[in-house]
Amino acid sequence: MLLLGSTGEAVALDEAESRDVLRVAAEAAAPEKVLIAGVGARSVKTTLELAEAAAQFRYECRAGPHAHLLCQPDVSGSRAPLFP
Repeated sequence: MLLLGSTGEAVALDEAESRDVLRVAAEAAAPEKVLIAGVGARSVKTTLELAEAAAQFRYECRAGPHAHLLCQPDVSGSRAPLFP
């Protein structure tokens, strides 16, 4: 199951909301389900923080070493720094 993919509502969530989605899904999913965490964000710092949160929620134990979906940050028209 892919959570927070790049074509859904993930872009409208802040970091805390994204963490909540990852946590709740991990708690609700049956142990045999493979979970993939979408952790791409507007900054490298936030992307790494979300990847760490996904690891804490045991996503890496369900699907191998680490199951994360990363997307290149959208910098067109954005003033958000990539490396805050």
